[in-house]
Amino acid sequence: MKKRLLGMILVTAMALSLLTACGGGQQQPSGVPPATGGQTDVQSPPPAAGGETIKIGVLVPLTGAFAALGVDGMEGTKMAFEEIGYQINGHPVELFFEDTAADPDLCIQKVSRLVEREGVDIILGPLSGGEAVALKDYAPQIPDTTIIVAGAASEDVTMRGVPDNIFRTAYTGAQTMFTFGDYVYDELGYKKLVTLAEDYDFPFSQVGGFLLNYTRKGGECLNRLWVNVGTTDYSSIIAQIPADADAIYVALGGSDAINFINQFHDYGMDLPILGGSITIDTTVLASEAGYMLEGVYAGSHYAQVLPYPEFEAFDQGFSDRFGRASSLFAADYYIGAQVAIKALEATGGDIADREAFWDAILAVKFDSPRGPFSFDEYHNVIENVYITQVQNIDGELRNVVAETYENQTQFGPYDPDWYQSQPSFDRVNPTIESIMSAELAQ
Repeated sequence: MKKRLLGMILVTAMALSLLTACGGGQQQPSGVPPATGGQTDVQSPPPAAGGETIKIGVLVPLTGAFAALGVDGMEGTKMAFEEIGYQINGHPVELFFEDTAADPDLCIQKVSRLVEREGVDIILGPLSGGEAVALKDYAPQIPDTTIIVAGAASEDVTMRGVPDNIFRTAYTGAQTMFTFGDYVYDELGYKKLVTLAEDYDFPFSQVGGFLLNYTRKGGECLNRLWVNVGTTDYSSIIAQIPADADAIYVALGGSDAINFINQFHDYGMDLPILGGSITIDTTVLASEAGYMLEGVYAGSHYAQVLPYPEFEAFDQGFSDRFGRASSLFAADYYIGAQVAIKALEATGGDIADREAFWDAILAVKFDSPRGPFSFDEYHNVIENVYITQVQNIDGELRNVVAETYENQTQFGPYDPDWYQSQPSFDRVNPTIESIMSAELAQ
């Protein structure tokens, strides 16, 4: 992996037997470097900076099914801090990277260690939805630590009660799916489909948001299929796909997506695939299964062809490092880091007054690589949502925008009070009754 750090790199080994027990034996996806395991990777500025050091803990999975995603998140974070030389208003910035293996329990243990042992001021991450829900529950125990959820999209993190110290800069699973449900019914003309997703919070919200709009339009979901993260054999799942389905909506990520797509192809299935936001990410498109996704439509808040100078600069910088198009995860962590930087710049690097810092975070508004960025009153990002299609651009698979929906919130077209009064999305929710009784925003 190429690293071009403007600051000094200090790597300190801190052996943790816990990660060895929880993460051992998991196979690394192709192209992912060995993880730090129980070690903490520390990125530091030159010693010349004079102000008090700002310490930031970064949570990424570097082992397990989502390892490739975590590597991109880590590199996106580094890119943002390299641009400012790891210094803000004279304050040096020190980054502590921790491998969570996308495990909620391990995530909380890593956060506790970062806060109590390293004394971090800010947590950036995590990436997986289950981790973020656990971190939301833990947040009141670390009230002086600011949490910027840069990757995870489980929607309850920023609704149904939001801790003062949590902010999300990425998206919610449903936020990118509401309009996709409309598009699939109205533009693609698929009236009956089956869904396949991993059995945890983020895919619950992807499927739930999609079905809310798709079903209200008149679409029918024939079956909702769920698999555990890390599933390798999809033969029994493929056997359950109804013969009369018009398409299959797939919300899998990382090696799960790659394994399913390969086996779906091996079984000779020609059913059209509709993509969840991470199913068609470049971490999947760059794999051996990528070519099978050419032509697939998806809903996302990111694409690899966007009309913004900020995107062009970021995408080119990422491509220079890795020789491929930028991923959603690299962009999400890069933007999360940018939000932290902009808020710190607004307070002169002073993080002691936490309320002032939190106000500065909510006031952040800028043009990001994904497009216009701002916050809602629930500490979640308001952003553009895109309907994308995988296309071959000069020999490289990229997601190209087919439709843009500007300034989308986490509640989509629905009344926030009604939305939050409903059960959280899970294997069975939203129910048909809930969908058909939905209350729209005024």
